[in-house]
Amino acid sequence: MISKFHTAPYATQDDINDMHEEFQQLKQNYEAMCLTSTDKIKMNQYRQEYQEMKVKYAQYCPPRHNALNMLVQQNEKLVEYTKTAYDAEGTANHIQLELKHQTNKLEKIVNKNKLTQQELNESERLVNQMKTRSIVMKIITIGIILIILIGIGVIIYVKFFQ
Repeated sequence: MISKFHTAPYATQDDINDMHEEFQQLKQNYEAMCLTSTDKIKMNQYRQEYQEMKVKYAQYCPPRHNALNMLVQQNEKLVEYTKTAYDAEGTANHIQLELKHQTNKLEKIVNKNKLTQQELNESERLVNQMKTRSIVMKIITIGIILIILIGIGVIIYVKFFQ
């Protein structure tokens, strides 16, 4: 157990936490053995081993103070919040790209709509010209028919009444 902590200055916080948990387990086992053991030799041997482990633990893992625990917890929270912030930033970047893509689509649609509107205006102008020509042609046709009828009326009047 202690062997992996022989380079304590390079141990990570997780390593120190693991050692702390193992030491607490050893302490509980020792206390349980004190309550149940009747073999004095085995008890002394276990006590000696426990004391050695306790010294090594104290050497590599100084006792934790409440302030240190609070700092460790705050550091863990900061790491968690940083991860959350990076996740939020990634999501925001994704949303920004999606919005840009949709903006481009909408701009294309607006441009198509403008072209369609221009073509519709041109079509409307042409239809109005066709209607105007049709009306003019009808007026001219009615005018010619009236001239012919007047001509026929004048011919009949001259022939029968003079």
